Amino acid sequence: MAEQSPVVACIREIIQRQGSDADNLLRPDAILLERGSVGEPAASYAMPAVRAHGGFLLYPVEQILCAANLQHRCQAHSCKGLASDVEFIYEERLKTSKAKDVIHHIGDPDDLVLNTARMRDAKHMQGLRVPIQPPDMNLAILEGAAKEIRTRNTTSGASSVTSIIAAAHGPRGRGARGRQVNTRLLRQHRSVSQVQ
Repeated sequence: MAEQSPVVACIREIIQRQGSDADNLLRPDAILLERGSVGEPAASYAMPAVRAHGGFLLYPVEQILCAANLQHRCQAHSCKGLASDVEFIYEERLKTSKAKDVIHHIGDPDDLVLNTARMRDAKHMQGLRVPIQPPDMNLAILEGAAKEIRTRNTTSGASSVTSIIAAAHGPRGRGARGRQVNTRLLRQHRSVSQVQ
């Protein structure tokens, strides 16, 4: 039997029947959840988007696997923290002199992202994580070299393609491994950056 993906949901009510065994143990009897749908990765987060869709589920507490960290997509909605709005941090129920900005969320409050960078129970949530795409090394080296050329052009007026290629190759010698850089593309980039 294949392992099922966990249900991501928001807690809407904690239910405790008066006089039940759970009540006597000071525990809830059940949790009312609003089911969320996990969608495609949210742009610029590389984490799955989550949206509550109104389907309600009643689960016994024992079936709750873990807490998921859901965050508002503040970047998409331009949420801001005002300098005048601060909240003091409490430690061990005592107010400290430490403070943090209060963020004012704008737009749809249910536009959320599953924060897979902060998973305490990764064994349950791993299947929802968006795989990280490895970078194209040739492109990364080319972009890094081009940036170095632009930086040197603005500071000294000229650049040395040879020293940039040597830096991209890395150290030479016993056990050193470098990557080849396409010098033709670097020369093309140099001629384009000189024209601009």
